[in-house]
Amino acid sequence: MIFPVAGRGRPRKNQIPDQLSVAAETMLVEAKWRKVSWRRGVKGPLSARFAALRIRIADGASAHP
Repeated sequence: MIFPVAGRGRPRKNQIPDQLSVAAETMLVEAKWRKVSWRRGVKGPLSARFAALRIRIADGASAHP
């Protein structure tokens, strides 16, 4: 995200996207997955695979009310 400079007047409050949006499913295919166990249950350890990625909402409702 970039803040384009207009030259005159007040600086922009909202950013303008400088990259195309990418679907989350596409990002998760390339992500590094880790198996995490968080406790032992009656039937054995409870675990699942997780991936940690930084994302930014590309469209939809604003994050601020």
